[in-house]
Amino acid sequence: MEELYLEGEWLVLKDNEIKQEDRVKIYESDDPSFTIDGKTPIAEITGDKLQFKPMTLDQRMYYTYTFADKEKKIATRLLPLDGTFNCRDLGGYKGAEGKRVKWGQLFRSDALNKLSDRDIAFLEGIGIKTIVDFRGDGEWQAAKDKPIKGAEFVNLSPNAHTAALASGNIVDDRKKIESLVQMAQSEEGVRELNQRLDEMALQMREIVHGEYSNKQYTKLMKLLSDETSAPLLQHCKGGKDRTGFGAMLMLLALGVSIEDIEYDYMLTKQYMAARNEKRMDEYHQFTDDKVVLEYLSGLMQTKMIYIEAAWDEMKKLSGNIPTYLKEHIGVTEADMKKLQEMYLY
Repeated sequence: MEELYLEGEWLVLKDNEIKQEDRVKIYESDDPSFTIDGKTPIAEITGDKLQFKPMTLDQRMYYTYTFADKEKKIATRLLPLDGTFNCRDLGGYKGAEGKRVKWGQLFRSDALNKLSDRDIAFLEGIGIKTIVDFRGDGEWQAAKDKPIKGAEFVNLSPNAHTAALASGNIVDDRKKIESLVQMAQSEEGVRELNQRLDEMALQMREIVHGEYSNKQYTKLMKLLSDETSAPLLQHCKGGKDRTGFGAMLMLLALGVSIEDIEYDYMLTKQYMAARNEKRMDEYHQFTDDKVVLEYLSGLMQTKMIYIEAAWDEMKKLSGNIPTYLKEHIGVTEADMKKLQEMYLY
């Protein structure tokens, strides 16, 4: 899989198809659909490590690179924002008929309440038109998204209690931990907490089969099919499970493979590592109970068994995933074809 990531002030390109002797030409634009006709490359590179300096880091840029008579599009997946840790582009994945998901149209993120002025300008530059927030009323009202000019705010909370619990804040943590510590004082409570170590897998199953959550994600997919709604950014608190499920549905409808969807889901583990370490340090301020700390750590983790639980629940409900999309999310084959025409290139 191709990858472009920021390393200091350099962008590093990885593509297993590129040979060491290939001369790679890099073209840059702020338009994700740009063509290279008549354009001059910003860099020509060869070697073991393909790196180049972007023209700017203050706005979203997209790249086309050529080598050995091949041409590919790419961008950094993680957006370089100050106030988020998990805001990323869903572009580039291989979809139906070998086509690719367009860059710059579908984004997923953690909460947007800590955006800096630079972040806001960056997102406004992308032209975000719709922001879908999966947080519950109490969550988003306590930490409202910073407004993005030109973007409509839509709340589609699936009422996912465990996901919300996993994404609390330091103010709520004291009360949450006090109740868990009290629970861990009894053998029965310890037994229950140990049984709930992978509670997020149960939460994912509830999101998959819950009538109310299905209605919310059906609204998400209807927004997606509206050409005036994109670029669209969806998020919750940490951008892991509620947002992860929304991203799964989008990518499934575009014909992206299960393997690539799992890859995208597990990227959250990488991007949340520093944040989770900080949260655990905060939890240690309130308790040293190992059972409670292990339970809290489990809630924050991004585990393959969570997304596997979603696949399994879809198949239990409908026999297969395409039928699940049709029966529970209202996405028909005709809808998928339309979405693929809109979001694949």
